[in-house]
Amino acid sequence: FVTHSVEEAVLLGDRVVIMTPRPGRIRAVLDVPVAREERSMVSMRENPVLIGLTREATSLLATMRGQSAGDAAS
Repeated sequence: FVTHSVEEAVLLGDRVVIMTPRPGRIRAVLDVPVAREERSMVSMRENPVLIGLTREATSLLATMRGQSAGDAAS
């Protein structure tokens, strides 16, 4: 499924696919190595693996936002 919520993607997905803006291409694929039955909103805030994945995905998105803003300025 498609979502704009990084936490939701990590919580519900087996993999998180980060896409680039226009044209939409795959930038990164992050595997979620925590079993689904072990994931919950509580574990999202306590599990270091899930926290790390959320930060990594957020960082990738932030990097792309900075690049597209720079591209628009030039």
